[in-house]
Amino acid sequence: MKKTAGLAVAIAVTLAALPQFGTEPPQLLMKEEQIIVEFTATSGEATIIVVAESEESLGQIEARTPDGARILRIQSGSEGRFPLQGFLLEARESTLPELRRRYSEGLYELRGLTTDGRPVGGSAVLSHDLRPAPVVTYPGQNDTGVPADLTVTWERDPGAVAYQIVLEQGDSDTLTAELPADATSFSVPAGVLRSGEESHVEVGAYAENGNRTLVEVSFTTL
Repeated sequence: MKKTAGLAVAIAVTLAALPQFGTEPPQLLMKEEQIIVEFTATSGEATIIVVAESEESLGQIEARTPDGARILRIQSGSEGRFPLQGFLLEARESTLPELRRRYSEGLYELRGLTTDGRPVGGSAVLSHDLRPAPVVTYPGQNDTGVPADLTVTWERDPGAVAYQIVLEQGDSDTLTAELPADATSFSVPAGVLRSGEESHVEVGAYAENGNRTLVEVSFTTL
């Protein structure tokens, strides 16, 4: 599936040439901080996603693991001409065991500098706990003759706090919807999918900690 976020950066990349952050406590705080695991059970691929917002324009961002190792350092464009108000940073995909080895559970420190040099701070807790892979009951994998206005159905997971549905046709996501914890179906509006084309639906179960477990089903519309 194509990612709907506007910015994806390999989290393992470090830009060593950037100026060092100071040790003084942050004058400003980030908000909406989150670090989560996204696991696609169909392919076995997993990634880490870091999200945060700031009321101030940021020129630099850094993230550190619970033991202090730096996993991220970026600068917002040439000479700070493209400041960040918020960010979503995505790690390179790996297997779930590799991800768990590389990114330990615990409190991750987020730090930044505003474009005028003031320190900004925040933190987010990473958990490895995931919901089981959603069980999609319709459509089936590689089904053909599926109505373009189908109703996608899945078995309810009592531990899921929400669901995400993503429909894809061609080279891009066609529709994304967030659904409540008690949802077990989603009716695709007429006109969203074209007839006679290979299509994909992704059903994602959200854990209470924000982690997402995804399943992708391929089918062909009637």
